[in-house]
Amino acid sequence: MSTSARFDGADGNLHLQRPRPGVVLMTMSGVDTGEHGRAPFLALEDDVAAGPVEIFIDARHGRAASAAVAGEWAMFFRNRRAHITRVHMLTAPRAPVESAELLRSYAMLEDQMDLVTDAAEFERKLAARLAT
Repeated sequence: MSTSARFDGADGNLHLQRPRPGVVLMTMSGVDTGEHGRAPFLALEDDVAAGPVEIFIDARHGRAASAAVAGEWAMFFRNRRAHITRVHMLTAPRAPVESAELLRSYAMLEDQMDLVTDAAEFERKLAARLAT
């Protein structure tokens, strides 16, 4: 398994990093229109299947995905939630968090997902997890 994977497109970019076993950092920018197809899901599959995994999603430079793409992500997380210990999602401070809240609800991650708008708090959580 590679320690990183990058998906660049006309509308959005997604960078997956694995700074240590059991931790995945997803950095998103732009908007996920589905242009990367199944590739991001396949790249995450081994991490989640190996479980347990803690996922940090840095979406501070991203915009809400289309309903279809958000639904695909929700189903991916929902079907694998037994292997996910926690999801921390950073959104832009002034961005609507409705799509992130819908993801949390549809993926049935209410007790496993934190929505954060403070980048320093997100980075503290990530640093603390990497220090353990």
